[in-house]
Amino acid sequence: MPSISEQEKFGKVAKWKKQEGDKVKTGDQLCEIEFTNFSINLNMEEDSYVAQIMVPAGDGEVPVGSPLCALVEKQEDIGPFRAAHAPQANKKDFGFTQKDIMTTINHMLKAAQIDEELAGQLLSLARHENLELYEAFNGSFEGKEFSEQGLEGLDTSFFLLQAKDIVKTTLAPAQQESKPAAEQNKPAPEQSKPAAEP
Repeated sequence: MPSISEQEKFGKVAKWKKQEGDKVKTGDQLCEIEFTNFSINLNMEEDSYVAQIMVPAGDGEVPVGSPLCALVEKQEDIGPFRAAHAPQANKKDFGFTQKDIMTTINHMLKAAQIDEELAGQLLSLARHENLELYEAFNGSFEGKEFSEQGLEGLDTSFFLLQAKDIVKTTLAPAQQESKPAAEQNKPAPEQSKPAAEP
């Protein structure tokens, strides 16, 4: 999610103009993003292929700095990238849902327990059902199952300690393989437009 101003901490993908597998050329519009007071078109700065969309259109607000999609240089890189980043967790094995983890991460962000960068990284892992993150979340309820205590029983410090390690070992190598669109492409200011009145 691109940073447009210090006041805008969250954004929402309103519409994807390219889909997974599509080739995008320099200057192409990748997606439309809505902020509180305006919306923008996110343009490409170099030729790439969309390997994976990480934030579906209309999926709610995400923190600035969060990756919106993964880009690869060659079309033949799409398959290997998807295979390496396929969902890992079997939600039937846990007493919580993807939404529970994402809600917890957003609560931590709003409570200033984590910064926007880490929140975006953890939300990305949660969306991809990262098994290590699920196991860390499941094991952070002071020895009890999630279903017994709900979110109130979460040992936040223990969860964050593990989550930071998972981010280092999981996302750092992936960022070398692909280019997060939110970080690689900055929209041109002249393409900003006022958001529609509700």
